[in-house]
Amino acid sequence: MSVAFALGRYAPPHKGHIETLVNLSKLHDKVIIGIGSCFELGTPRHPLLALFREKMIAASLVHERVDPAKYEFVYLQDFDVFALWFDHVMTIAKRKGTTHFVTGNKETVLDPCKDYSVVLPFEHINPETLSSYSFHSTDLRNAIMRGDYKSFVEMAAFGTAQLMGSIDGFNGLRRTSNGCIQGFKPGRQTVAVVFLLTDACYSRTYLLCGNRKMDKKYFPGYLALPGGAINDYESPLDACLRELAEETGIKSKVFNNTIEPAHILIQADNMNIMAETRFLNLFSSADSHVIGSYGGSSQVFLINVVGYNPSIFDKTLRSNAELDHVRFEPLPITFSMAYMYSEMVSQGFR
Repeated sequence: MSVAFALGRYAPPHKGHIETLVNLSKLHDKVIIGIGSCFELGTPRHPLLALFREKMIAASLVHERVDPAKYEFVYLQDFDVFALWFDHVMTIAKRKGTTHFVTGNKETVLDPCKDYSVVLPFEHINPETLSSYSFHSTDLRNAIMRGDYKSFVEMAAFGTAQLMGSIDGFNGLRRTSNGCIQGFKPGRQTVAVVFLLTDACYSRTYLLCGNRKMDKKYFPGYLALPGGAINDYESPLDACLRELAEETGIKSKVFNNTIEPAHILIQADNMNIMAETRFLNLFSSADSHVIGSYGGSSQVFLINVVGYNPSIFDKTLRSNAELDHVRFEPLPITFSMAYMYSEMVSQGFR
């Protein structure tokens, strides 16, 4: 089986990226798309969250009629030490059965490999040999910054052009160029979900939550949202829905992640609910009284379901090792909430 591992930041994806991925899908049985710098944001080189870059690529590949079974995404972190980064990438590449490694990045990949006498254990492919385009993401970002829409359209991948407006991408790029956007904080990277349920008959809105175990080091007994750590190589949306199922019993499945908000299907007691989940915000703080000693940031998602009473989840809801007394609590919340959860709920309920 031939497996191509296509590494890149895709910030943002352009037509050359997509042409390369399309050609790889024709030449190989599987394409693993490694989204680099997944916990980087707030600089001109890192203007977009990795979850939005994934959506742009996925939308572009659907537009090109590439079979979704032919590719999958993995999220890759940055490291200050090349050896750590290389081990991080090689671990998942080998796990996925990689036979061909696709990168043209001399500065951060090929030259350091040469300097440290590191030999790639796979056949190397230069992506420029699979694309007829000569521009780079830097050229696309520069076109946006100078307001050159014609050049933007000529270079932007289909998904990039479709999503930049709905994710506030143009403004986001300007904010990063001016240093006016909050980035990730070093430390534990997590997700959380603000799950709102509104009973349309009584105009009452409820929040899915639970109480932290009393043996927790930070905020014992406090009200908390479902959430937790992002696993290595895992997308934040996948982590969000995994934590939702693990901590509350509510299972869901993504049906369309090429748009924002993404379409999901939620399993209640005796029915399925079509719904949406959208990225709410990136929450970070340097205050240890707010985030504890683990540091890091939290990517928060919003699920807002209207038209049902919480009773539809009576048989589904369950507590687990992280949360006690999992329930839908009526808003406004009158209990103290852990970490930055109160601010998250306030943003979600606007």
